[in-house]
Amino acid sequence: MKIGLDIDGVLLDTARAYITSAEIFSLDVLGSKDDRLINKNELFIQNRYDWTDEEFKEWCERYLLSWANSSNFMPGAVEVVKKLQQMGHELYIITARGGFIKGMKKSALDKMKEKDLIFDGYYFNIEDKGEVCEKLKIDIMIDDSIQNCKNICERGIKVLYFRDVKMKKLEHQLSTEVNNWGEIYKYFKLLENK
Repeated sequence: MKIGLDIDGVLLDTARAYITSAEIFSLDVLGSKDDRLINKNELFIQNRYDWTDEEFKEWCERYLLSWANSSNFMPGAVEVVKKLQQMGHELYIITARGGFIKGMKKSALDKMKEKDLIFDGYYFNIEDKGEVCEKLKIDIMIDDSIQNCKNICERGIKVLYFRDVKMKKLEHQLSTEVNNWGEIYKYFKLLENK
C-alpha cells in the first residue's frame, strides 16, 4: 500500500509549538491586551488570530524555524513508521512545509536522518496535496488539516484524519479519525488481517 504522510502535526509535534509561539507573539510582540484569538479550534495560525498579513509574516520570520527545530516527533511516530515499512508499505512525505521560510525543509530532513527514517519519496512545498496523492496513486494519506483531508477525499482517496480533540470533526465515508500513532498502527494491522 502507498501511504502519504504530512509532517507538521502528524510526524512532528509542531502544531502545539506553533500555537504556543503565536500566543507569546500576540501578547509580547504585538502588545495586545488579550491574545487576539478568534478561533481556538482552528489549526492554521493565520485563521486562529485576527492578525494582519504583515503580523502573520512577522510571526513566521521570528518563530517558525526556531520552534520547528525544537519540536519532537509525535509519540510513537518513529516506531510505527518503521513497523509500516517492515509490513511492506511504501511511505511518502507530502507536506506544505518548505515554502517561504528557508531552512524548514532541511530541519525536517535532519530530524528524519537522526532517527534513520528514509521514505520512498519526499514532496515539499505542496499546495494541493490531493493532486500529488492522485499522481502518486496514494492509497491512504495521513494529515491533520481538515481542508487537506476533504480535498483528498473528494479525489476518491482514503484519509486518516489525525485530529487533535479540539479540531473540527470530518464526516466523510473515505475518512477515518485517528488521534495518535498507536491508532494508526492498529488501523493498518486490522487491514492486514482482513
